[in-house]
Amino acid sequence: MTNVSNEIKPITFYKASKICESHKRFVPDKIPTLHAKMGMKSKVLFERGSLKITKSKIAALGVENLLNDTVWGAKGFKYNQLHAKERIHELKHPYHFSLNHGNRLLGNITLDHRLAWMGKNRVNAYYIRYFAFRQQIQAKQETPKAHSKAGKLKGLLLNQMASCPADSEINYEEDTTLPAITYGFVDGKNARSFNQGGEFGFETIRYFKPVVFFRYKPVSLKGVRTITPREKPLIKQLVTASYANHNLVHFNYLFHDNHYHILEYKGEIFAGCQVHKHYWKVSGLMGNVIDPLLFPLLRKTGLKKYFNPENFTFLSFDHLFVKPGFEHVFFGLFESLLAKYNAHMAMIPLDAEDPMQSHLNKPQKLGMAHKLLKFKPGYVLAKGLDDYKLPKGLTEKPIFISGFDIT
Repeated sequence: MTNVSNEIKPITFYKASKICESHKRFVPDKIPTLHAKMGMKSKVLFERGSLKITKSKIAALGVENLLNDTVWGAKGFKYNQLHAKERIHELKHPYHFSLNHGNRLLGNITLDHRLAWMGKNRVNAYYIRYFAFRQQIQAKQETPKAHSKAGKLKGLLLNQMASCPADSEINYEEDTTLPAITYGFVDGKNARSFNQGGEFGFETIRYFKPVVFFRYKPVSLKGVRTITPREKPLIKQLVTASYANHNLVHFNYLFHDNHYHILEYKGEIFAGCQVHKHYWKVSGLMGNVIDPLLFPLLRKTGLKKYFNPENFTFLSFDHLFVKPGFEHVFFGLFESLLAKYNAHMAMIPLDAEDPMQSHLNKPQKLGMAHKLLKFKPGYVLAKGLDDYKLPKGLTEKPIFISGFDIT
C-alpha cells in the first residue's frame, strides 16, 4: 500500500479564501422551509372503478414490500435491495406515484427532485429513484406491446408524469418557471427497463460505467478522517469546483449521515469523498449455466467473507475531489474507508467519459474484483417535461452521478 507521507510534499492546499469565485453558482439553495413540508401530502390523479393513481409526498402503503420483493437487473447480475425499506424514507424531495387495484399496490414510481445545473442554467430535475411493478405487469425482455393490458396499466401511470409533478397543492417550493426534466440510469444489460424508457419517450443522453474497488484485507491510512461541521462550507466549495464541467450537478446527498471523509496530511486536505453503505441480496451473477455451480461455492467457502450473496455489503463513493496531480491518493483513501466500514468492495459510479475514469481505472490498483466484475456501460435516459425539449448541450458534458441515487 502506498504511504502518503512518502509521496505528498507538504505544500499549501485548499484554503477557503482561495476557492475560485466562478464556481459558487453550484452551491445548492437552502433546504425547503417547514411551510413546504407541512403542505398537502397526497392527491388522487386518476380513478376508474377499482383502479386508482395517487401522487404523494409520502410512500404508499405496501411500497416497502414491493421494493423489497423487486429483483433489479436482468440477464446475468440480479439483486434485491435489502436497504430499500429504509432508503425510500431518506429521500429529500420525493414524489411517489402509485397504481392501486383496490387495496393492492400494482406499481410505484418515485421521482426525487433536485435543483440541478445544466450548463449555465438551472433546471428542476426529477430523478427516477424507483420504478417497480408487480410481476404480472412488468415488461418482457423483448419490446413490450403498448396495446397489452399490462402496457395500458403502466401507460396510465406514466401519462400522469408527462408534466412537472409540482403543483399548487403538492410541491417542495420549486421555481416552476424553470424548465423541468426527468431522468434515470438503466443497466446496460437490462433490456426490459431500456425498452420501457424508449416506449415512453425517453432519450439516451449519456452512458455511465462504475469503477469497482476491492481489498481482501483493507488497511487504514493515517490522515483519513470524517470532516467536522465547521468544514462543510469549504468541502462544498471544493466539490463544486470538482464538478464545474458536469451536467445535472446536485448536492442533495452530500454529507448524508455525516459520512464525508477526507485525506489530510500536515493540516492540508488532499482528497475527499462521500460514503454510502448498501446491502443487497444477489440472486444472479453470470447466468443460469454458471450460477448453480458458483453460488454453492460462495456460500460454503471462505469467499463468503468477501462476497455473501444473501447479504452483500458494499460501499459507494461520490462527490469526489482531489488536489490536481495527486489523484493517486484516492486509492489509499478508498482502502481506508473499506477498513473503517468493515467492507471489502466499493463502487464509484461515473459517467463513461468522466475525466476521473482515467485516474481511477488502474487495474493494478483496483483489486481482483475489478477484473472479475465487468460492467457493460449503462444508459442515462432523460425526457423534457411540459413539452420542454432537451438541449443538445446535455449530451456534450459528463453527467454527475450520485452513489446514493443508483444503489
